[in-house]
Amino acid sequence: MQKLSFLKPKDSIYLIAPSGIIDSNHIEQAVKWIEKNGFTPKVGIHLTDNFFRFSATDEHRLFDLQKALDCEQTKAIWCIRGGYGMTRILDKLNWDKFLEYPKWLIGFSDITAIHLKINRLSFKSMHGFMPVQFKYLEGDNLENQQIEKTLASFFDAITGKSYQISSKSHQKNKLGQAEAEIIGGNLSMIINSLATPTEINTDNKILFLEEVGENLYAVDRMLGQLFRAGKLKNLKGIVIGSFSDSKQTVEQFGFSVEQMILDLTKEYTYPVAFDFPIGHTAENETVICGANVIFEVNNEGGILKFLQNAI
Repeated sequence: MQKLSFLKPKDSIYLIAPSGIIDSNHIEQAVKWIEKNGFTPKVGIHLTDNFFRFSATDEHRLFDLQKALDCEQTKAIWCIRGGYGMTRILDKLNWDKFLEYPKWLIGFSDITAIHLKINRLSFKSMHGFMPVQFKYLEGDNLENQQIEKTLASFFDAITGKSYQISSKSHQKNKLGQAEAEIIGGNLSMIINSLATPTEINTDNKILFLEEVGENLYAVDRMLGQLFRAGKLKNLKGIVIGSFSDSKQTVEQFGFSVEQMILDLTKEYTYPVAFDFPIGHTAENETVICGANVIFEVNNEGGILKFLQNAI
């Protein structure tokens, strides 16, 4: 993986909305946070065009994303939200200027599609907090605490500090330790990458997964497809984030996400940890995709260590 410069005071962060529709207050909150932390905001021109479920038409979303990728002064591109739409424009992007002036791409959910492309280009990117999640600051005390921790992780990641993400002990964890490159993101988007030019490569890597709003039978089908495609075979470990807002209960389907994963990986000895603070909740700490990490799972829980000199 090629190295990217972490952000310093006054560096430019380019705000875009390459997928779903957004509100103008999401932009205002993002700009405020950027300026408060000493960076310089730059805003795409089509963020609030609003085209049905999209932030703008394919052409206009592509225009904003391409301008951000091409911008020589920008050090990071921050996606305001996911939703749906990235794969409609992904293959139309030109990467020449990005390769000449590389920058961090930040986001999660639908943004997983472009993380996988950037990984194929041998650059790192950041799966983490997006401005749409500022809504959790208006939640209860627990959500406030969680989002503050999420934001602290995000700031540490973009400024190049060593940090770690941890999960509590889980009775279904598989203990062990590994050091390897980490890759992953939203399960649906990873499945969507199979048999395409941006198909995920999991060999000798630590895979992290999260999902939202899917029936358990759909999750089971997607995990089974990963297994059948050989994507769980040569791993160094699995990190499971939140699988939130499922429309189906374990009692209705018969299997939990944990049991699905353990069934599919029973012949492998690598560590597996559940309930990491990664995904579509207030607990969404930043994973640097493509970074070499230390992954430990013991009786106290799981730990992912992002060491600055290894990133």
